Amino acid sequence: MHPTRRSDRAQQLAALLSRHPDPRRLARALEAGESADPLALESAAEALRQRQLVAWCPPDPAVGPLLLVRGALPGAPGVAVVGARAADPYGLACARRAARDAVSLGSAVISGGAEGCDAAAHDAALSAGGRTVVVLGSGHDHPYPAEHRGLFERVVEGGGAIVSAFWPTLRPARHRFLERNRVIAALAAVTVVARAGARSGALSTARAAFALGRPVLVVPGDVSLGLSAGGHGLVAQGAGLMTGLCDLARALGLDARGRWPATHARAPDPWPEAPAQCPSAVAEDDDPAVAAVAAALASVTSLDLDGLVVQTGLATDALVAALVELEVGGRVEQVPGQRYRSLLTLPASGASILP
Repeated sequence: MHPTRRSDRAQQLAALLSRHPDPRRLARALEAGESADPLALESAAEALRQRQLVAWCPPDPAVGPLLLVRGALPGAPGVAVVGARAADPYGLACARRAARDAVSLGSAVISGGAEGCDAAAHDAALSAGGRTVVVLGSGHDHPYPAEHRGLFERVVEGGGAIVSAFWPTLRPARHRFLERNRVIAALAAVTVVARAGARSGALSTARAAFALGRPVLVVPGDVSLGLSAGGHGLVAQGAGLMTGLCDLARALGLDARGRWPATHARAPDPWPEAPAQCPSAVAEDDDPAVAAVAAALASVTSLDLDGLVVQTGLATDALVAALVELEVGGRVEQVPGQRYRSLLTLPASGASILP
Protein backbone atom coordinates (compact mmCIF):
# COMPACT_ATOMS: atom_id res chain seq x y z
CA MET A 1 0.00 0.00 0.00
CA HIS A 2 1.26 3.50 -0.86
CA PRO A 3 2.50 5.36 2.28
CA THR A 4 -0.06 8.15 1.89
CA ARG A 5 -2.94 5.71 1.48
CA ARG A 6 -1.64 3.69 4.44
CA SER A 7 -1.58 6.85 6.58
CA ASP A 8 -5.11 7.76 5.52
CA ARG A 9 -6.24 4.23 6.32
CA ALA A 10 -4.60 4.44 9.75
CA GLN A 11 -6.42 7.69 10.54
CA GLN A 12 -9.73 6.17 9.45
CA LEU A 13 -9.14 3.11 11.66
CA ALA A 14 -8.09 5.28 14.61
CA ALA A 15 -11.35 7.21 14.37
CA LEU A 16 -13.29 3.93 14.32
CA LEU A 17 -11.24 2.63 17.26
CA SER A 18 -12.20 5.71 19.29
CA ARG A 19 -15.82 4.61 18.85
CA HIS A 20 -15.15 0.85 19.15
CA PRO A 21 -12.15 0.86 21.51
CA ASP A 22 -10.88 -2.72 21.30
CA PRO A 23 -9.74 -4.81 18.30
CA ARG A 24 -12.70 -7.21 18.38
CA ARG A 25 -15.26 -4.44 18.25
CA LEU A 26 -13.20 -2.66 15.60
CA ALA A 27 -13.19 -5.82 13.48
CA ARG A 28 -16.98 -6.07 13.72
CA ALA A 29 -17.33 -2.43 12.66
CA LEU A 30 -15.09 -3.04 9.66
CA GLU A 31 -17.05 -6.14 8.68
CA ALA A 32 -20.22 -4.03 8.79
CA GLY A 33 -18.64 -1.51 6.42
CA GLU A 34 -18.68 1.33 8.95
CA SER A 35 -16.61 4.44 8.23
CA ALA A 36 -15.74 7.59 10.17
CA ASP A 37 -17.02 11.05 9.31
CA PRO A 38 -14.67 14.08 9.08
CA LEU A 39 -15.56 15.26 12.60
CA ALA A 40 -14.68 11.87 14.08
CA LEU A 41 -11.44 11.82 12.10
CA GLU A 42 -10.36 15.20 13.47
CA SER A 43 -11.39 14.33 17.02
CA ALA A 44 -9.42 11.08 16.98
CA ALA A 45 -6.39 12.74 15.39
CA GLU A 46 -6.37 15.43 18.08
CA ALA A 47 -6.65 12.81 20.85
CA LEU A 48 -3.61 11.01 19.46
CA ARG A 49 -1.61 14.24 19.00
CA GLN A 50 -2.17 15.19 22.63
CA ARG A 51 -0.75 11.83 23.70
CA GLN A 52 2.13 11.83 21.17
CA LEU A 53 0.73 8.67 19.58
CA VAL A 54 0.86 7.60 15.95
CA ALA A 55 -1.75 5.40 14.28
CA TRP A 56 0.02 2.64 12.36
CA CYS A 57 -1.33 -0.01 10.00
CA PRO A 58 1.05 -2.99 10.27
CA PRO A 59 2.10 -4.39 6.88
CA ASP A 60 1.75 -7.91 8.32
CA PRO A 61 -2.00 -8.66 8.60
CA ALA A 62 -1.26 -11.17 11.37
CA VAL A 63 -0.58 -8.26 13.73
CA GLY A 64 -4.01 -6.74 13.22
CA PRO A 65 -5.41 -3.73 11.38
CA LEU A 66 -4.11 -1.01 13.71
CA LEU A 67 -1.64 -0.27 16.48
CA LEU A 68 -1.24 3.00 18.36
CA VAL A 69 2.47 3.69 18.76
CA ARG A 70 4.47 5.92 21.06
CA GLY A 71 8.12 6.10 20.07
CA ALA A 72 9.82 4.47 17.10
CA LEU A 73 9.29 0.91 15.93
CA PRO A 74 12.65 -0.73 15.12
CA GLY A 75 13.15 -1.90 11.56
CA ALA A 76 15.14 -4.98 12.59
CA PRO A 77 13.42 -8.37 12.89
CA GLY A 78 11.98 -8.76 16.38
CA VAL A 79 12.53 -11.46 18.99
CA ALA A 80 9.83 -11.89 21.63
CA VAL A 81 11.23 -12.75 25.06
CA VAL A 82 8.48 -13.75 27.48
CA GLY A 83 8.09 -15.69 30.71
CA ALA A 84 6.64 -15.87 34.18
CA ARG A 85 5.86 -12.77 36.21
CA ALA A 86 6.84 -14.56 39.42
CA ALA A 87 10.09 -15.84 37.96
CA ASP A 88 12.96 -17.17 40.03
CA PRO A 89 16.52 -15.84 39.66
CA TYR A 90 17.28 -18.48 37.01
CA GLY A 91 14.29 -17.42 34.92
CA LEU A 92 15.21 -13.75 35.18
CA ALA A 93 18.80 -14.52 34.19
CA CYS A 94 17.57 -16.54 31.20
CA ALA A 95 15.32 -13.68 30.06
CA ARG A 96 18.21 -11.25 30.31
CA ARG A 97 20.56 -13.55 28.42
CA ALA A 98 18.02 -14.16 25.65
CA ALA A 99 17.49 -10.41 25.28
CA ARG A 100 21.22 -9.73 25.10
CA ASP A 101 21.62 -12.49 22.52
CA ALA A 102 18.82 -10.98 20.42
CA VAL A 103 20.46 -7.55 20.54
CA SER A 104 23.83 -9.03 19.57
CA LEU A 105 22.16 -10.53 16.49
CA GLY A 106 20.77 -7.15 15.46
CA SER A 107 17.20 -7.86 16.59
CA ALA A 108 14.79 -5.77 18.61
CA VAL A 109 13.38 -7.32 21.80
CA ILE A 110 9.59 -7.47 22.11
CA SER A 111 7.75 -8.20 25.35
CA GLY A 112 4.76 -7.21 27.43
CA GLY A 113 6.24 -4.91 30.06
CA ALA A 114 5.03 -7.06 32.96
CA GLU A 115 6.90 -7.91 36.13
CA GLY A 116 9.42 -10.73 36.07
CA CYS A 117 10.79 -12.00 32.76
CA ASP A 118 9.23 -9.23 30.63
CA ALA A 119 10.84 -6.41 32.59
CA ALA A 120 14.15 -8.28 32.77
CA ALA A 121 14.17 -8.66 28.97
CA HIS A 122 13.38 -4.98 28.32
CA ASP A 123 16.01 -3.82 30.81
CA ALA A 124 18.69 -6.16 29.43
CA ALA A 125 18.03 -5.04 25.86
CA LEU A 126 18.44 -1.40 26.85
CA SER A 127 21.57 -2.14 28.89
CA ALA A 128 23.06 -3.91 25.85
CA GLY A 129 22.47 -0.85 23.68
CA GLY A 130 19.55 -2.42 21.82
CA ARG A 131 16.00 -1.36 21.12
CA THR A 132 12.92 -2.88 22.64
CA VAL A 133 9.14 -2.74 22.19
CA VAL A 134 6.53 -2.91 24.96
CA VAL A 135 3.12 -4.24 23.92
CA LEU A 136 0.42 -3.09 26.36
CA GLY A 137 -2.62 -5.02 27.54
CA SER A 138 -4.44 -1.71 27.97
CA GLY A 139 -4.69 1.71 26.41
CA HIS A 140 -1.77 4.14 26.62
CA ASP A 141 -3.47 6.15 29.39
CA HIS A 142 -3.25 3.16 31.76
CA PRO A 143 0.09 1.38 31.24
CA TYR A 144 0.37 -1.71 33.40
CA PRO A 145 1.97 -2.20 35.81
CA ALA A 146 1.99 1.45 36.87
CA GLU A 147 5.30 1.02 38.70
CA HIS A 148 6.98 0.31 35.36
CA ARG A 149 6.31 3.79 33.97
CA GLY A 150 9.98 4.61 34.46
CA LEU A 151 11.01 1.54 32.46
CA PHE A 152 8.54 2.45 29.71
CA GLU A 153 10.04 5.94 29.47
CA ARG A 154 13.50 4.42 29.14
CA VAL A 155 12.21 2.23 26.30
CA VAL A 156 11.07 5.28 24.32
CA GLU A 157 14.20 7.28 25.17
CA GLY A 158 16.29 4.32 24.01
CA GLY A 159 14.80 4.43 20.52
CA GLY A 160 12.10 1.81 21.06
CA ALA A 161 8.34 1.96 21.28
CA ILE A 162 5.27 1.32 23.39
CA VAL A 163 2.36 -0.02 21.36
CA SER A 164 -1.26 -0.90 21.99
CA ALA A 165 -4.12 -2.32 19.97
CA PHE A 166 -6.62 -0.52 22.26
CA TRP A 167 -7.95 3.02 22.42
CA PRO A 168 -5.92 4.96 25.03
CA THR A 169 -8.69 5.19 27.63
CA LEU A 170 -9.16 1.42 28.08
CA ARG A 171 -7.95 -0.06 31.35
CA PRO A 172 -6.15 -3.40 31.76
CA ALA A 173 -8.31 -6.54 31.67
CA ARG A 174 -7.64 -10.27 31.37
CA HIS A 175 -8.92 -10.62 27.81
CA ARG A 176 -6.83 -7.62 26.79
CA PHE A 177 -3.67 -9.33 28.01
CA LEU A 178 -4.52 -12.30 25.79
CA GLU A 179 -4.81 -9.92 22.83
CA ARG A 180 -1.52 -8.32 23.87
CA ASN A 181 0.17 -11.73 23.85
CA ARG A 182 -1.16 -12.42 20.36
CA VAL A 183 0.25 -9.11 19.12
CA ILE A 184 3.65 -9.86 20.70
CA ALA A 185 3.85 -13.15 18.80
CA ALA A 186 2.71 -11.53 15.55
CA LEU A 187 5.30 -8.75 15.76
CA ALA A 188 8.13 -11.22 16.41
CA ALA A 189 10.04 -13.43 14.00
CA VAL A 190 10.88 -15.80 16.89
CA THR A 191 9.37 -16.22 20.37
CA VAL A 192 11.63 -17.24 23.27
CA VAL A 193 10.05 -18.54 26.49
CA ALA A 194 12.55 -17.95 29.28
CA ARG A 195 10.58 -19.52 32.15
CA ALA A 196 6.95 -20.62 32.35
CA GLY A 197 4.85 -22.74 34.67
CA ALA A 198 1.92 -24.82 33.49
CA ARG A 199 -0.50 -21.86 33.77
CA SER A 200 1.79 -19.02 32.75
CA GLY A 201 0.36 -16.35 30.47
CA ALA A 202 3.53 -16.65 28.39
CA LEU A 203 2.14 -19.92 27.03
CA SER A 204 -0.58 -18.03 25.16
CA THR A 205 2.14 -16.03 23.38
CA ALA A 206 3.84 -19.28 22.38
CA ARG A 207 0.56 -20.78 21.18
CA ALA A 208 -0.08 -17.69 19.07
CA ALA A 209 3.38 -18.05 17.52
CA PHE A 210 2.69 -21.74 16.81
CA ALA A 211 -0.57 -20.76 15.11
CA LEU A 212 1.34 -18.35 12.87
CA GLY A 213 3.89 -21.01 11.99
CA ARG A 214 6.74 -19.10 13.63
CA PRO A 215 9.60 -20.60 15.65
CA VAL A 216 9.22 -20.96 19.41
CA LEU A 217 12.31 -21.57 21.56
CA VAL A 218 12.27 -22.64 25.21
CA VAL A 219 15.09 -22.24 27.72
CA PRO A 220 15.21 -25.63 29.48
CA GLY A 221 14.94 -25.76 33.26
CA ASP A 222 14.98 -28.11 36.22
CA VAL A 223 12.40 -30.86 35.56
CA SER A 224 11.60 -31.02 39.28
CA LEU A 225 10.34 -27.43 39.39
CA GLY A 226 6.84 -26.32 38.48
CA LEU A 227 8.24 -23.16 36.89
CA SER A 228 9.72 -25.37 34.16
CA ALA A 229 6.55 -27.34 33.38
CA GLY A 230 4.99 -24.94 30.88
CA GLY A 231 8.15 -24.50 28.86
CA HIS A 232 8.87 -28.21 28.75
CA GLY A 233 5.30 -28.80 27.62
CA LEU A 234 5.94 -26.48 24.68
CA VAL A 235 8.99 -28.54 23.72
CA ALA A 236 6.75 -31.62 23.64
CA GLN A 237 4.49 -29.69 21.23
CA GLY A 238 7.35 -28.89 18.86
CA ALA A 239 9.21 -25.91 20.32
CA GLY A 240 12.99 -25.86 19.96
CA LEU A 241 15.53 -25.51 22.74
CA MET A 242 17.27 -22.22 23.47
CA THR A 243 20.61 -23.19 24.99
CA GLY A 244 22.74 -20.49 23.46
CA LEU A 245 23.09 -17.76 20.90
CA CYS A 246 23.48 -20.06 17.90
CA ASP A 247 20.04 -21.60 18.57
CA LEU A 248 18.51 -18.15 18.21
CA ALA A 249 20.60 -17.37 15.12
CA ARG A 250 19.32 -20.51 13.40
CA ALA A 251 15.71 -19.81 14.36
CA LEU A 252 15.99 -16.32 12.91
CA GLY A 253 17.15 -17.81 9.62
CA LEU A 254 20.73 -16.61 9.65
CA ASP A 255 22.78 -18.58 7.15
CA ALA A 256 26.12 -20.23 7.84
CA ARG A 257 27.84 -16.91 7.24
CA GLY A 258 25.69 -15.08 9.76
CA ARG A 259 23.68 -13.16 7.18
CA TRP A 260 20.00 -12.35 7.15
CA PRO A 261 18.07 -13.96 4.26
CA ALA A 262 17.77 -11.67 1.24
CA THR A 263 13.99 -12.18 1.38
CA HIS A 264 13.73 -10.56 4.83
CA ALA A 265 11.94 -7.31 4.10
CA ARG A 266 13.42 -5.26 6.92
CA ALA A 267 16.70 -6.97 7.71
CA PRO A 268 19.64 -5.11 9.23
CA ASP A 269 22.93 -4.76 7.39
CA PRO A 270 24.57 -8.15 6.76
CA TRP A 271 27.45 -9.33 8.87
CA PRO A 272 30.94 -9.43 7.36
CA GLU A 273 31.37 -11.98 4.61
CA ALA A 274 32.99 -15.28 5.57
CA PRO A 275 34.70 -17.66 3.13
CA ALA A 276 33.28 -20.93 1.88
CA GLN A 277 33.34 -23.70 4.48
CA CYS A 278 36.81 -25.07 5.16
CA PRO A 279 36.85 -28.56 6.67
CA SER A 280 40.31 -28.58 8.16
CA ALA A 281 43.02 -26.66 9.93
CA VAL A 282 42.79 -23.19 11.42
CA ALA A 283 45.61 -21.96 9.18
CA GLU A 284 43.48 -22.54 6.07
CA ASP A 285 40.81 -20.02 7.09
CA ASP A 286 40.83 -16.89 4.94
CA ASP A 287 38.43 -15.07 7.27
CA PRO A 288 40.38 -13.66 10.24
CA ALA A 289 37.37 -13.91 12.57
CA VAL A 290 36.79 -17.60 11.81
CA ALA A 291 40.51 -18.30 12.21
CA ALA A 292 40.66 -16.43 15.52
CA VAL A 293 37.70 -18.31 17.00
CA ALA A 294 38.97 -21.68 15.76
CA ALA A 295 42.41 -21.00 17.23
CA ALA A 296 40.98 -19.90 20.58
CA LEU A 297 38.87 -23.06 20.90
CA ALA A 298 41.64 -25.36 19.71
CA SER A 299 43.78 -24.50 22.73
CA VAL A 300 41.20 -25.01 25.51
CA THR A 301 38.56 -27.50 26.61
CA SER A 302 35.69 -25.03 26.06
CA LEU A 303 34.85 -21.34 26.27
CA ASP A 304 31.68 -19.34 26.74
CA LEU A 305 30.81 -16.31 24.62
CA ASP A 306 32.36 -13.84 27.04
CA GLY A 307 35.56 -15.88 27.14
CA LEU A 308 35.72 -15.92 23.36
CA VAL A 309 35.33 -12.14 23.25
CA VAL A 310 38.30 -11.82 25.61
CA GLN A 311 40.42 -14.38 23.74
CA THR A 312 39.73 -13.11 20.21
CA GLY A 313 39.04 -9.41 20.69
CA LEU A 314 36.16 -9.71 18.22
CA ALA A 315 32.93 -7.72 18.35
CA THR A 316 29.95 -9.87 19.27
CA ASP A 317 28.36 -9.81 15.81
CA ALA A 318 31.57 -10.96 14.10
CA LEU A 319 32.09 -13.59 16.80
CA VAL A 320 28.61 -15.02 16.34
CA ALA A 321 29.02 -15.09 12.56
CA ALA A 322 32.24 -17.07 12.99
CA LEU A 323 30.63 -19.49 15.45
CA VAL A 324 27.74 -20.16 13.09
CA GLU A 325 30.20 -20.77 10.24
CA LEU A 326 32.26 -23.18 12.35
CA GLU A 327 29.25 -24.97 13.81
CA VAL A 328 27.58 -25.54 10.45
CA GLY A 329 30.92 -26.73 9.09
CA GLY A 330 31.12 -29.39 11.81
CA ARG A 331 34.19 -27.90 13.45
CA VAL A 332 32.63 -26.51 16.63
CA GLU A 333 29.74 -27.58 18.83
CA GLN A 334 27.82 -25.99 21.67
CA VAL A 335 27.93 -27.83 24.99
CA PRO A 336 26.04 -27.43 28.30
CA GLY A 337 26.55 -24.15 30.11
CA GLN A 338 26.28 -22.11 26.90
CA ARG A 339 29.89 -22.95 26.04
CA TYR A 340 31.59 -23.95 22.80
CA ARG A 341 34.30 -26.51 22.07
CA SER A 342 36.34 -27.50 19.05
CA LEU A 343 35.60 -30.85 17.42
CA LEU A 344 39.06 -30.94 15.86
CA THR A 345 40.90 -31.05 19.18
CA LEU A 346 38.67 -33.08 21.49
CA PRO A 347 39.60 -33.27 25.19
CA ALA A 348 41.19 -36.43 26.52
CA SER A 349 38.86 -39.33 27.28
CA GLY A 350 36.87 -38.67 30.42
CA ALA A 351 37.69 -34.95 30.51
CA SER A 352 34.81 -32.64 31.39
CA ILE A 353 33.48 -30.14 28.90
CA LEU A 354 32.29 -27.92 31.75
CA PRO A 355 34.42 -25.42 33.65
